[in-house]
Amino acid sequence: MHTPRAMSSVSTPAAIRFRGDVHSLRADRRRVVVPRRHLRARVPRAGAESDGDKRGGDDAEGQWPAEPPTWMVVAEKFAATAGDVARITKRAMSRRMGAGTSNASEAPPRRRKRVAVLGSGWAAHALMKVADTDLLDVVVVSPRNYFLFTPMLPSACVGTVEFRSLVETVKVSNPLIQYVEAEVVDVDRTRKILTCVAPRDPYADPATSSCMPSSSADEDDGGEVGDGFSEASLEASLEGRETFEVPYDVAVVAVGERPATFGVPGVRQNCVFLKEIGDTAALRRRIVQCFELASIPGATETEVRNALSFCVVGGGATGVEFAGTLADFVRSDLAARYPVVADKAQVTLLQSQATVLTQFSAGLQGAAIGALEGAGVNVRLSVRVQEVRSDRAIIRNKEGEIEEIPFGMCVWSAGLDSRPLTERLVRQVGSPQQKFQRPRGSKKLAVDPWLRVVGADDLMALGDCSSLYGAPLPATAQVAAQQGAYAARLLNDSVRLGVGGELTSPPAAAPAPWQKKDALGGPLGPFHFLSLGLLAYVGDDRALTQFELGKSQRLRYEASGRFAFLLWKSVYVTKQVSFRNRVLILFDWMKTRVFGRDTSIF
Repeated sequence: MHTPRAMSSVSTPAAIRFRGDVHSLRADRRRVVVPRRHLRARVPRAGAESDGDKRGGDDAEGQWPAEPPTWMVVAEKFAATAGDVARITKRAMSRRMGAGTSNASEAPPRRRKRVAVLGSGWAAHALMKVADTDLLDVVVVSPRNYFLFTPMLPSACVGTVEFRSLVETVKVSNPLIQYVEAEVVDVDRTRKILTCVAPRDPYADPATSSCMPSSSADEDDGGEVGDGFSEASLEASLEGRETFEVPYDVAVVAVGERPATFGVPGVRQNCVFLKEIGDTAALRRRIVQCFELASIPGATETEVRNALSFCVVGGGATGVEFAGTLADFVRSDLAARYPVVADKAQVTLLQSQATVLTQFSAGLQGAAIGALEGAGVNVRLSVRVQEVRSDRAIIRNKEGEIEEIPFGMCVWSAGLDSRPLTERLVRQVGSPQQKFQRPRGSKKLAVDPWLRVVGADDLMALGDCSSLYGAPLPATAQVAAQQGAYAARLLNDSVRLGVGGELTSPPAAAPAPWQKKDALGGPLGPFHFLSLGLLAYVGDDRALTQFELGKSQRLRYEASGRFAFLLWKSVYVTKQVSFRNRVLILFDWMKTRVFGRDTSIF
């Protein structure tokens, strides 16, 4: 295996002078001109106290790079995307033209920078697509060998689409990268080594073997999800599993997050999560089983109602879409197959806040509640789950009274929590991470404007596992995908990343990120997120759409109802990662419309 070469770092402080419309950055007797649009004032080094920290407040965000105008961000994104498309097209054509050649004289392979990508989600997938494999030796380490289009998981739970229509294998995303099926449990930042653990062999024990994909409940051993990282739980998870090491030059952490229980007793044992493909299979099977149990001869009316009570905890996009989709499934398909008991089915949505879909505008939030109730969903707001038992949820309502809600199935989509690896890295970096984390005490990896992990050398973090200091971003697929593409462009330029959070002078032979050129010909600026809007399905062929272009209120369009549902379907088909997935999704929708959803148990 390749052993990465040692890279020296220079920690000479940099100074910024203000001259006219530009800032002059002087370090190691070199001068780099940085436009005012990229910097407001000095960006503090990872180990130094900022003025805001000295005052004990959070006003250090004022030192963050200024937000450029929307038109400039749009132009940069458009130019960068055009370059990405050209690179992907060139790669595909080169492979096709060279597929039939053999024994051709080849030059000795040159040494490429090894980039280890941890994960295969939205950020990692975008990085894989855009990475220039002529310059980078990309190694993807993930326990799953596919990318999953997570926004359509609720549809897969009821059979509207098949889960295989939502995935693309890593090798298809980019055939020129290496893939290792494993889970990274530790990062040695000094030696630049990843410690990986191989997955368990599902066929080693016939009593536990299964051909079904893993679910969220199988991901973490030795503790309640959301209880936090512990060395004891890590050691327990490694017992009896093969470990090995993978060297790297640059590591990109894009492991995402896991379902959080917030310490509520019984959630992990008695609830089903909605995060992975295995969750969709478990939910699909359990829904039909509840109707079969309710149809057993001799069942009392109370037993029937309890079995057909479906509880969904969480009023975010996942919870709302699943509640609306499940109500459609009950009303259109299960009612026809179980006419005797279907009228006793009830879907209940529990939300701790006073509204649902808090990222949408107030008008669309009200429209969502109305649409859900119109689809037959019982929406309970301002309630908190105190405990989840095997057949009921104990809640505290807005009046402070304790209630019990019997259920046949409970789906938990109340929030996300950091994975053990993320927590471990935060603890390893120590003080720099604690200084830059917002909010204080966060278990996410704090990153600087170039998505470098603050206080760590040659380490980037993307997506839900990271937190952009001074400019918090929503935990959405849009953010992760744009960060992944940005990171790939940065690495394609062969930059020397250095220590995150520092404006130190890099070696002369390897320019720093802020010295590179972007797609418009100017110095490569920090990452800027361009929001294109939000979508949510709310049941009964109705949806919410909030289209926007950045933060401009004049470039925003909102719609709800059946026309918004058509927009929802159009966008989701367009956003599929390949032509194959688009065709499969369209055929799945056509089959569902003609033949209905499948209700077999397997």
